[in-house]
Amino acid sequence: MDTVIARQHPLDPTHLQWRRESSDDSVRLGEGGFAELAQACENARLLWLAPAEDILLTEVNIANRRELRRAAPYALEDELADDIDRLHFAFGKAAANAPVPVAVIGRERLAGWLAVLADHGLRPQAVVPDVLALPLADAHASILLEDGRGLVRTGPARGLAADRDTLDTLLATELEASAAPERLDVWRCAEATGDTPRLGIPVEERRCPNNPLELVPAGWGRQLPLNLLQGEFRPRRPARRHAPWWIAAALAGAWLLLAFVQDVTQLRELDHLKTGYQDAMRQIYFDTFPDARRAPDPRLLMEQRLEALRTDAGGGPSGSLLVLLDAVGAAIPDPNAARIVSLRFRDGRLDVELDAASAAMLEEIKQTVETGGLRASLQSVDTQGNRVTGRINVERAR
Repeated sequence: MDTVIARQHPLDPTHLQWRRESSDDSVRLGEGGFAELAQACENARLLWLAPAEDILLTEVNIANRRELRRAAPYALEDELADDIDRLHFAFGKAAANAPVPVAVIGRERLAGWLAVLADHGLRPQAVVPDVLALPLADAHASILLEDGRGLVRTGPARGLAADRDTLDTLLATELEASAAPERLDVWRCAEATGDTPRLGIPVEERRCPNNPLELVPAGWGRQLPLNLLQGEFRPRRPARRHAPWWIAAALAGAWLLLAFVQDVTQLRELDHLKTGYQDAMRQIYFDTFPDARRAPDPRLLMEQRLEALRTDAGGGPSGSLLVLLDAVGAAIPDPNAARIVSLRFRDGRLDVELDAASAAMLEEIKQTVETGGLRASLQSVDTQGNRVTGRINVERAR
């Protein structure tokens, strides 16, 4: 099937530019309004190029790729100006153990673009930041200078777009975060203003065609570097016409609905239990890490904090936690004799609340911890029936 790659003109959003590629890589360029683009898209799939000024292109390192979609927003939180609940995250492909490309855009912004296209009968199969459609040679960076804006592609899924007044500064910052290119390949359009960015790197200026989409590499649409239409924005398959047996299908659906009605109460009870467990996990997380501000996903955040502590277990006050926990756990002879009620860790000191069979058992646990070269002190003892509750502070010897 043919592919149409289209974009809005940067100075006139009602003026569109497109290129249609056939299976043999022959290209037809076009310009016009939405009606003309709709005609050009007949019997072809549409790839829409979105202005990269509205999109953050970055990378993230997440060890567990299965947790990527949930963990990435929290890993990038410091780089984001908006609340993560209002943002959409899309991911590119990456080799094992390599950083994963990420594109971040406001949900409302992306939904707005799709709504405008849908109003004109256009439903793209992919939305890609326009900067990623620039050609890119190995060890080079590519720059397209248009009227009032510049696009910079620094990697397969990395780049930025900005107005000409801030482009040089942002480009310098982007190049500091990655290996400097050997050369800048610059296409200057006729209406472009301002000097060509140089930054002490060799520059080769090239002719910019009247329609910048002429620069898109042949076959680019068959292996996109990144597609914003993921998750909730994934394109839906067109609905098929109802078959003649739709009545039988409806009856079968009704029967299945009745068959599962009896499970509704059980599902609600399970959901209530899940909520209770989530609240308990959240409380354990805040008790264990008092500096935490919020915990929308306590299990995932606990795993990340513990993974960070394992990585840092060789030194530093935060790295002492696992050592102290291990010592306390080894000092408890029997779960029936004593059990841990709660933990607090701050400034290298672990505060452990224990439920024990007797005050003597608490003293025995304290002394066992001290034999491992740690400092332990019994802070309080409270007798409740035939059980004793006490707090022991444990820290490394000074």
